[in-house]
Amino acid sequence: MNMTIFIVFVICLSCVSLSLGTETCPPLTTIKPPDDIQKSLFYPSNWNDDLPTPNFAAGQKCSFKVIVPNRMFAQVFLTVSVDSTSSFTVTDSANYTTQITSAKKELFFWMDPSATLSLQANHVAVFGMKITWNTIGPVVPQIRTVHAKSPPLALNAMSSTNPIVVKSDTHVSFLPIPQNYNYLDPILRSVQVYDGPTIDSTHLGTLYQAIASNNSLVSSGKYLTFYSLSWYYSVRNIVILQDYSDIQNYASYQAFTCHNSCGVSLDASKGTAAVLLFNSLSFVNQLSMSDNNSTLSVYTNSISDDNKLSDYSYSNSQTNIPQKFVGNYTIFVLDKGQANLSLKTYTPNNAWWSYVFYGQRGFFASPNFGTSDSDQNLCDAVSINGKHPAKITYTVDRSAIVGPAVLTVSIGGNITIYDVTNLPGPDPISAIGMSIAVNYESNGVISTGAFVSFEFQKSATSNGILFTIVLTICMAIFF
Repeated sequence: MNMTIFIVFVICLSCVSLSLGTETCPPLTTIKPPDDIQKSLFYPSNWNDDLPTPNFAAGQKCSFKVIVPNRMFAQVFLTVSVDSTSSFTVTDSANYTTQITSAKKELFFWMDPSATLSLQANHVAVFGMKITWNTIGPVVPQIRTVHAKSPPLALNAMSSTNPIVVKSDTHVSFLPIPQNYNYLDPILRSVQVYDGPTIDSTHLGTLYQAIASNNSLVSSGKYLTFYSLSWYYSVRNIVILQDYSDIQNYASYQAFTCHNSCGVSLDASKGTAAVLLFNSLSFVNQLSMSDNNSTLSVYTNSISDDNKLSDYSYSNSQTNIPQKFVGNYTIFVLDKGQANLSLKTYTPNNAWWSYVFYGQRGFFASPNFGTSDSDQNLCDAVSINGKHPAKITYTVDRSAIVGPAVLTVSIGGNITIYDVTNLPGPDPISAIGMSIAVNYESNGVISTGAFVSFEFQKSATSNGILFTIVLTICMAIFF
């Protein structure tokens, strides 16, 4: 009986010992790919992912160096759990360190020459990994070009089976647009960024790292290359590529897209701040500015005087907002202080832009205003949100009227057609009505686009309206 009790005691003690952590590790372990890379390697070697993840005994400090030969990459699934007194870090070939406290089969992609993992287990820790090495076969690079003072280039970072090489005039800025949810998909680690014209150039990091750090990756020379190791995954993440000279003077420069409604903050307390809004037919319905002397300038495509749409200040933000922006790239630049914008995605049924108030100022602009382009057509209208007609004053930028291009302005039933035989003058034009509608047709000609500014003021005169008819026509064209 005593011997039986003793045996049971030993078995139970062994179980307790196993639960507290039985795995030990030397100070440094080097892990190389197997002869047959079709087979995955597991660490610890006596474990696989069908078993519970091993416990590592307390009081250990271990490092693991995973070797990745040239023209190969390692696809890794990590499971880790450490308490607040312990630590687990991963440092990749770009010298980027990720600290992990808890992960369950989290996906990593490591490039040559190696990645280093460090475990400081002050208490029992959980750790296991599965590594699969893959070869990188022959590739055919796709060449893209960006120029200074030109529109940016937006690309899906995971859409190509081949590397994309971007050539610039000075340096290349690789700026990702954050995903629309807080969770960063680990598959974004598969997009590798290189400082040069090939995937053999210096490794700068990954798309995941660029999003997590909220910074752009910048090449040291004129070329930057990015390459997706898992293009077959259905993850879409847009990156904005620009010549770095266009953004180097800004203390902060970020990019985003707005799918429904969103808020945007600019902080220029440490220098000029800029935010790029991509591919969003949006309008700003609220704007607040902290500094009475600050200016928020808005551009389309690139930051230049030719592409400037408007300047907003503390004083005019109450009369010049809401305002719709229709370009693929709308850039907000704040010179000092802080600014907060509330944006909504435009829909035909959204009244924030379609109806204005007495005293409101605004403008209609082509999608590529200030840039020579054939895609400049514009059809839009706004109406006073009131019972009485308004005195509507407008000014037309005559540079859009070239060749067969035609600009039509309608106010209260009065229609004015501008073309090369009837150019608009430099002075403002006023008429009485409930609405103003603008239609610009480039008819295939390359132009810098139409720009019509307007202001609504109270008037006691009555007149008819064409707002509903014109807005319906615009909806039929664009929606």
